[in-house]
Amino acid sequence: MKKRGLLVILLFSLLFLLGCKSSVINETKGILSYSIKGCINKQFNTEKRTIKEESIVIESTENSINFKHKATHLCGLDIELQQSIKDAQITIIEIFTGQGAKCICDSEISAKLFPIGRGVYNLKIYTKVNDEPPELIKESEIAVGTTT
Repeated sequence: MKKRGLLVILLFSLLFLLGCKSSVINETKGILSYSIKGCINKQFNTEKRTIKEESIVIESTENSINFKHKATHLCGLDIELQQSIKDAQITIIEIFTGQGAKCICDSEISAKLFPIGRGVYNLKIYTKVNDEPPELIKESEIAVGTTT
């Protein structure tokens, strides 16, 4: 009986470690470059909660828009960013896919849109989990290369 209990503990420990491994993703897609550093904190979770966003910091320069924030999510989810630009509307979608493990990870998401022409843009950032519809998490007017 003691062997069975030890085996169960070992199995759960192994699943925890496999589901909550740290990773760094660096991608460039068109004018969007982003970095995701994942699974900084690990803890068991029995809830179905998937994504919790913290405040998003947005900055602009003479020819770029930068943003970063922390997202708390189930471990084991894959994360990628997509962007679209139409006129003065910039849309970023943070896409979380996969099953997810029963632990929570904190991922740091940072992105840069470069080069961006001078002007005032409406930036909308969404989060999307698997097949669920996207959820708006931040909308902001941002001036690039101007003093307005």
